[in-house]
Amino acid sequence: MTTAATTPIQTFKDILDAMERDPQLQEALRQYVLDEEIRRLPAAFQELRETVAELARTLQEFMTSTNARLERLEAGQDELKAGQDELKAGQERLEVGQDELNTKYDELKAGQERLEAGQDELNTKYDELKAGQERLEAGQDELNTKYDELKAGQER
Repeated sequence: MTTAATTPIQTFKDILDAMERDPQLQEALRQYVLDEEIRRLPAAFQELRETVAELARTLQEFMTSTNARLERLEAGQDELKAGQDELKAGQERLEVGQDELNTKYDELKAGQERLEAGQDELNTKYDELKAGQERLEAGQDELNTKYDELKAGQER
């Protein structure tokens, strides 16, 4: 085997040297030794690198936006928790107030019952006084009659 410069090729190193001097020879050997799929690997690898880089950028953007959303959600959750704590404290205050109202209601009810019992007692005493007054009036009438009789007897 010889090249265009008619240098004899006897060793593998001679082949490598000849390919270095003649890029067409190098390409011809590549075409001969490598199939089409393997020859396309550098371009496919470059395309894969670009795709991976784009995916990495997209993933980074997604992670950044997701982290921002998570921070907003966590802040909202903290606000909800604080609101829930405020509601719980308010509910406890309302329950205490309700207990106080129930106690005051019971006191008022007992007071009303005492007033009603006192009213009944007053009504009874009133009836007794009225009966006593009627007796006194009857006694007064009787005294008046007796007085008139005594006066008439004295005048006679």
